[in-house]
Amino acid sequence: MKIVVEYPRGSIRSGYDRKGIQWHKEMAHDYGYISGYRSDDDEDLDVYVGPYLYSDAIFVVNQLDPHTGEFDEYKVMIGFRTIEEAEAGYRAHYPSYWIGFGSIRFIEYSKFKTWLEER
Repeated sequence: MKIVVEYPRGSIRSGYDRKGIQWHKEMAHDYGYISGYRSDDDEDLDVYVGPYLYSDAIFVVNQLDPHTGEFDEYKVMIGFRTIEEAEAGYRAHYPSYWIGFGSIRFIEYSKFKTWLEER
């Protein structure tokens, strides 16, 4: 599995929201995508990489569209030891009022490739 880091920890990621308002955020963790896999939004499958690279735990966030409450896309969390660390790692990249967090689940490393292929 090849991970491409687009925004290293400490870099600034920025863009515009649906209302055209610019936002920017310092990255608390490396952020990029898993090469060769697409997400449900037809873009690369996003991944956050935490500090514990030897952790064999993988967590997947079901992100919601904050305007509709419907499923939007997955965010994969690698390099976190617990579900609490992974959720905190995800939330560190969003404002406190963010309502796009739907749920998070653990996937065993040995089953992750199957999840990637079958989702």
